[in-house]
Amino acid sequence: MARETYRWREEPDIIARFVHDKELPKNTPIVLRPNEVCVVLENGRISGIVTQQVMRANPTTSMLRRIFGGKRQRSYLFAFLGPYTFTMPFTSKSSDHQTMKGEASLRVHASRENIARLIQLPAKGIMEIRTSDISNLLIDEAQAYMSKTIQRFTNDELVQDQADENTTIGLCMALRRTIESFGMTIDHSYITWNHRIRFDLKQNVNMSQTWLNTPLFKQTETNLLSMLNLLIINDMQNTMLDLKPSIVQRWNGQKSNLNSLESKQRVL
Repeated sequence: MARETYRWREEPDIIARFVHDKELPKNTPIVLRPNEVCVVLENGRISGIVTQQVMRANPTTSMLRRIFGGKRQRSYLFAFLGPYTFTMPFTSKSSDHQTMKGEASLRVHASRENIARLIQLPAKGIMEIRTSDISNLLIDEAQAYMSKTIQRFTNDELVQDQADENTTIGLCMALRRTIESFGMTIDHSYITWNHRIRFDLKQNVNMSQTWLNTPLFKQTETNLLSMLNLLIINDMQNTMLDLKPSIVQRWNGQKSNLNSLESKQRVL
């Protein structure tokens, strides 16, 4: 019967897990998948780092079996080297007072030599490290950088590719030191704007022009003109009805004057 193996990572957003020796199931094989490592600590000091490559390089005596065997008390930091993505929301105002919202994202990976720097997080009580934990540690720095940067541009300028590229490069530089303190390296960054909040003037102008050229708008325009013509005609008819009594009275007066002149001419 196949023996069950210990799996420390069952969800994709888990970066690392810190466990003590007594928490590991006894006599259970521990298998590290590709891009996973195990940092072994003895008395608070790193005594070794196990990877799948190391196990394959020493098939006669498994280094993993050697490290996990024995009666000495140890602790272990299991870690995934990535890549993974950290996402930080931000809110700011552009120089033309438009509210800008979005998410700044970093694509990151860790190295076998530096991943042990993550031990600082279990020391603070974070025994299971997820991408959201790192994002929360970065969010203040990301917000400060994005606010300062966005305030230098108008909304229209932020639409330009050059401004977007400069912003992402600056974001990597602003967060690089903190990321490296976790034993990680930034591959690239990108910004996702919340278009429901962002007011893009060019887009609105294009949408307006498109609407003016649609058959629906032309039909609506025709209907409005027809309704306006009917209103004008009705108004003129009502005006004529209001004036009709006075016009008839004046016509009758003129007719009486003409009859009087004809009578005088006959007498003469």
